[in-house]
Amino acid sequence: MLRNWIALVAISPLFAATGGSVAGTVVDPAGALMTEVAVAARNVDTGVVHRTATNDQGFYAFPDLPIGRYALEVEHSGFQPYRHPPVDVITNAAIRIDIALVLDAHNETVTVSDAPAQIEIVNTQLGERISSARIVGIPVNGRSYTDLLALQPGVIPASSQQPNAVVMSGCTSAPPSGDLNPGNVSVSGQRETANGFSVNGTSAQDDFNMGAAIVPNLESIQEFQVLTSNFNAEYGNFSGSSALLVERGGRFCIKRILAKIF
Repeated sequence: MLRNWIALVAISPLFAATGGSVAGTVVDPAGALMTEVAVAARNVDTGVVHRTATNDQGFYAFPDLPIGRYALEVEHSGFQPYRHPPVDVITNAAIRIDIALVLDAHNETVTVSDAPAQIEIVNTQLGERISSARIVGIPVNGRSYTDLLALQPGVIPASSQQPNAVVMSGCTSAPPSGDLNPGNVSVSGQRETANGFSVNGTSAQDDFNMGAAIVPNLESIQEFQVLTSNFNAEYGNFSGSSALLVERGGRFCIKRILAKIF
């Protein structure tokens, strides 16, 4: 039975993407779109570099960058190297950065010192991002990240669920979250069972109590978001909220867990 359950988990699809996107155009001093220009996105914290190039319309895109701080870099023959200051890429972010190159007259590097405000131009969903610094810095009564759901407006940090609801339903199984807070709270006036939870892009929903089935240690969390309304299509299954958690070290790999178990 355990092996069958794990096999189902291993082949289940991802809940949603855990990264964000950066895209834009590259133009010359006359404003003409430039093709086949190499663009690099460098993670300033880890040094990992992602590379792409503009297409025949001068458009470049990094559609799924892991969350982090990235600096854009462009080097093209005949033009001065371009450096854009780091921008924060968070879950579901859609950042647009248009790049204007300068002719290499004096062999100098152009560095943009005043970065424009990061404005969300694609997603309409409402919510709040809670970074790892806030997760560790805010005192909570316990070790559950779901205790921080109350920081988001519209969340009522209490549940009307009865403690004997499990017994009354004829089921005696213990909640998978154990003694930790399963996150059964009312959001935007919806029932406590109307919330969704994901860990590293994979659904972490308790199908019986509809709470958080996986509650990672606070120090292992890089960030999490609480979406409360106007969800994108991938989060349309829930009328309350969607809690999207990302752990440190990249995407969750179920194969590594299976390798340790077997």
